Amino acid sequence: MDVRRLTPAELHTLAPLLAAHRYHDYRLYPRFSPEDQARVLRRELGVAAARGVVVSALHRGWPVGVASVEALEWDSAFFGLPMGRIGTLAVDPAAGVREVLSVVLDEALEAAGEWGLQHLAARADTEDLEAVQALEARGFRLMDGLVTYMFDCRSGRVAEIKYFNPIRHYRPEDREAVLAVADQMFAAYAGRFARDPWLDAEASRRFYLAWVSNACAGQMADSILVSVRQGRVVGFLTWRTTPSVFEATGIRIAGQGICGVLPEGAGAYPALVRAAIVEHRKEYDFAEMDTPIQHVVSQRVFQSVGAHLVRTKYTLHWSRKGSA
Repeated sequence: MDVRRLTPAELHTLAPLLAAHRYHDYRLYPRFSPEDQARVLRRELGVAAARGVVVSALHRGWPVGVASVEALEWDSAFFGLPMGRIGTLAVDPAAGVREVLSVVLDEALEAAGEWGLQHLAARADTEDLEAVQALEARGFRLMDGLVTYMFDCRSGRVAEIKYFNPIRHYRPEDREAVLAVADQMFAAYAGRFARDPWLDAEASRRFYLAWVSNACAGQMADSILVSVRQGRVVGFLTWRTTPSVFEATGIRIAGQGICGVLPEGAGAYPALVRAAIVEHRKEYDFAEMDTPIQHVVSQRVFQSVGAHLVRTKYTLHWSRKGSA
């Protein structure tokens, strides 16, 4: 079996492999054809080829596996550490899956070493245990399990929710109040960065606050809603689009933001999620919401507004420092 690094002009050779990928993120979505799914992967690989490297395993000249690795500029600057990620990871189910995974991952890690990357993240579908095991065999460690809920904006029914405090759009003068909510709610948040023994604990604690701060500055969010109780901001929800899917397929997806609600803002969480869906449902085809698998309350909120579980993934991290 051969392995090689592909140029952007060679990505078209992966078309049959991408069409056969069993663990596509959108395989449970209505109106996402196999051709749409392959287009999304093709675009992701195009971006990865521009920022990093796409490696392909070939058997008798035929692509049977692919992996991408790319640097993460924002994460690297925030943590003060050269960081990257393993992106698309797909294998022909008719090939020797374990052997193919070994070939493409080893080449991806070699490329990461050439760039001096010290830390990598990877995500794998929870059904794709071969990929999980291949990552673990190379020193990746499990950091979290992520579940994704989807609301179909075309046919879904938004449930009614009783909530008596006003919800409105974010204003620049709300910035300090929103950051105060984020600081209180995420100070002890046990996310994947906090669980990572290779990352600075204080930087991990500040990660989500930085995310919200950037959202308030018009980055990492397309819109922000806030819940107000007696004139005070007690909750917020950021909302952003998924341009890569739209550019590849014309399908419009929004969501994937961050939410924080103070204890005194009881009821604001489902109300904010519902308000975001109601406001944007005419503009988009689907709304997506992620949460760690152990966050049962969040999942109940998503279910309460009419969203359905469509995806579960593991997040794994790797460090050049080795075991810690």
